[in-house]
Amino acid sequence: MGPVASVLLRNPVSDAQVDRLMRTGFRVCAHRDEWVLEDPAALGISGDVSDAGLVGVSVRQDYSAHERLVEAIGFRPVAAIGAWMACNGDADHRLLGHLCLAFALEFDALVEFGGALTPFAWPAHIPNVNPSREQRAEIAQRTSHALRRLPGRLYAVNHGSRSRPRESHVCDAEFLDAWLRHPRFRMIK
Repeated sequence: MGPVASVLLRNPVSDAQVDRLMRTGFRVCAHRDEWVLEDPAALGISGDVSDAGLVGVSVRQDYSAHERLVEAIGFRPVAAIGAWMACNGDADHRLLGHLCLAFALEFDALVEFGGALTPFAWPAHIPNVNPSREQRAEIAQRTSHALRRLPGRLYAVNHGSRSRPRESHVCDAEFLDAWLRHPRFRMIK
């Protein structure tokens, strides 16, 4: 499995609306929610994404937003579009980012990454698993400093507790467009 993201909708959308957007650059596979890229330019995708695997897309009309998310972004999403990649290569991350950008622009939506972005090489002195409170604070400070330089809106949501925070980022289309051009660009797996 590759990266995943959710596109948080202010207004309801139908499966038909999402299918119409998908058909501009993709063809449907055997399962209705799996797609293969055919025309990257139709979605404004520049660069090579020919190695990207299958894309999964589904509209979740029953999306239930956590109160901390609602508080951070200032509205309660009425639905979400879930998007995921079957593989985890660079092309898969890039394709998912561009697809989420297309959805965000088309439906005036925000993109929830499902985790915290890391715009720098992970420091060797900090473990990936169970860093200390001080180490988590250092990562949060470095992340905030690096990401605030990008245009657009970025929201940080703590889905954990005060003592064990688990931060996730949510952004608008302007921020995602800039993040796609960042040298450390990755979606979240």
